[in-house]
Amino acid sequence: MIGAGTVISPLIKVIVTVAVLAGIYFFVVRPILDTTEDISGNVHNQIRRSQQQSNQASRAQDLEFSRSRAASFAQGLLAGSQPWPEASRAVLDCVKKAGASVQAMKRCEKLGETITSKVLSDRNFATSYADNLETQGNAADAAKVRGCIDHAGYDPARMRGCRNLADQLLF
Repeated sequence: MIGAGTVISPLIKVIVTVAVLAGIYFFVVRPILDTTEDISGNVHNQIRRSQQQSNQASRAQDLEFSRSRAASFAQGLLAGSQPWPEASRAVLDCVKKAGASVQAMKRCEKLGETITSKVLSDRNFATSYADNLETQGNAADAAKVRGCIDHAGYDPARMRGCRNLADQLLF
């Protein structure tokens, strides 16, 4: 009996201990871990939804800002002593085609800015010089400058060339 009692008694103690620990794990620890995992998953989903909403709001704000600036540039092209309705229409057509695309609307904004800040001044000078050439009786040179202006479109370098041409012909 000495052998059987010394082996079975500690073995029963180990089995009971393992069973108690397994019970604690399945009835206490595991439900806590599952609940924690559910909570962290819900928090992650809420954060993701908030980020998506924030990104959408930011895109909408960017879209409206670019649309507003492009429309302002288009309006500015109609103002002043030498309105340029064709350029204004080009910017507004771009805005219309851009729709809800932020990138396309930014291109329209850039087009309006380029025309207003880099092309318009040279166009106005060239147009004014063409008018002066015509009043001086040089209709052929005035026609060259106007033809250059028509072909330059909204390209800053080409319009600069028209201004330079007008400078050469006028002075």
